[in-house]
Amino acid sequence: KHKLKSNEASLKYFLIGSFSTALMVMGIALMYGGTGTFTLDVVRTETGLYKGVSFLEIIGLLFLMVSMCFKVSAAPFHFWTPDVYDGAPGVITSFMATIVKVAGFIAFLKLCYVRMTATSTAIDWQLLFAVIIIATLLFGNITAVFQQSVKRMLAYSSIAQAGFMLFALFSLNDFASKGLLM
Repeated sequence: KHKLKSNEASLKYFLIGSFSTALMVMGIALMYGGTGTFTLDVVRTETGLYKGVSFLEIIGLLFLMVSMCFKVSAAPFHFWTPDVYDGAPGVITSFMATIVKVAGFIAFLKLCYVRMTATSTAIDWQLLFAVIIIATLLFGNITAVFQQSVKRMLAYSSIAQAGFMLFALFSLNDFASKGLLM
């Protein structure tokens, strides 16, 4: 409470979390506008733009993807992570590096299995994931080498680990989802 670094870290985490949540809500609203339901596994019967997939649904999924990338600290949405991990107490840092990322990846996995496979005719999700994975692995591993603080090094290492975990979302098969969840 009395440490300036911790106050700055908590403010960054609050603001980035609020921004990410706003993107998530906007994505959910756009998906609802495109599909007419909040159910993820809806099968569209009418034909929309992009062979049965509406433009609003695609934009909503992109908003949700960006929001999930913020939550799991995937590049280029990872810039908050080193500052927050460095400023937070060690117990909170370990909690954010494990529990929060696990919850984010479970939500990301559910979203990918249900909606992104259904809209794969309209947009190449694997190409987007490939770009995010490469950027996450490069930024995480290269910048971790040059860190002087152990917490910042662990933060960049967790960014790199998020890149490795994104491979499960890239492949979208049963082995990958079991490996991600185990």
